[in-house]
Amino acid sequence: HQGNHAKALQYHHKCEETRRRALGTAHPDYASTLNNIGLVYNHQGKYAKALGYYHKCEEIRKAVLGITHPLYAKTLNNIAVVYSNKEDHVKALEYHHKCEVIQRAVYGINHPDYASTLSNIAAVHSEKRDYALALEYHLKCEEIQR
Repeated sequence: HQGNHAKALQYHHKCEETRRRALGTAHPDYASTLNNIGLVYNHQGKYAKALGYYHKCEEIRKAVLGITHPLYAKTLNNIAVVYSNKEDHVKALEYHHKCEVIQRAVYGINHPDYASTLSNIAAVHSEKRDYALALEYHLKCEEIQR
């Protein structure tokens, strides 16, 4: 990660245009490109733009892959991270919990991605200074990682 966001965005936007023409907007690969653009904007601190791309990705993945697909859950996690960066703890927890429910159903409770989501939830509770809940989620995460 070299931090050349402008160049990354240039390539991702070119890819988005190419995939839109070749695959249409209702394709998982097109959604992945939107996700990648959102990721760059999040790294730049341009949260409104990041959310715009992530929400478009969310809509496509929901329609094409369904609400139980791991990539849909990953999109919800990415949205939650942006809200956490914006210090909108309510929205961050809302999206992290949606992700958690899907991952628990798809992977079970011993999967590393599920543990990562629990860790993210713990971090948001810690940011809220709700240390009891933060500890609860952190301990669940730690139990999985053993």
